[in-house]
Amino acid sequence: MKMGLIASAALLLLAAPAAAQSPNWVSWGERDGQTLAYDTNSVNWNKVVVTVTVKALFDPPTTRTTSLGAPVTLSAMLESISVHCTSGLFIENRNVGYDANGMAVFNTPTPSQAQPITNGAPAAIKSQFCSN
Repeated sequence: MKMGLIASAALLLLAAPAAAQSPNWVSWGERDGQTLAYDTNSVNWNKVVVTVTVKALFDPPTTRTTSLGAPVTLSAMLESISVHCTSGLFIENRNVGYDANGMAVFNTPTPSQAQPITNGAPAAIKSQFCSN
């Protein structure tokens, strides 16, 4: 059930004017305590900026703080991330975190400021899609 909710959320996360496609998750394996996958149907790549939806599964669950300062425990997160291949920077366009029951408990609907790529999903995206 949780995976169904996460898949549905991915469709909502990157809703397009055309009919949405079901996610096609490709796993990267584990990095930094997360199991990472990306949705091949969400990839938008122009050889300088790559934008993609990433799913992170946390085992054990991780704690984050909401914008209101409340701690929440996350079992999964869907993120739309844009990576600028040549500058080594990324932006989290939006993200939604889910608890163990598949309920959305964390939501950041607006883009973050550009951040340096150090590890996690942005580093995986850069290694997957950017030429070195």
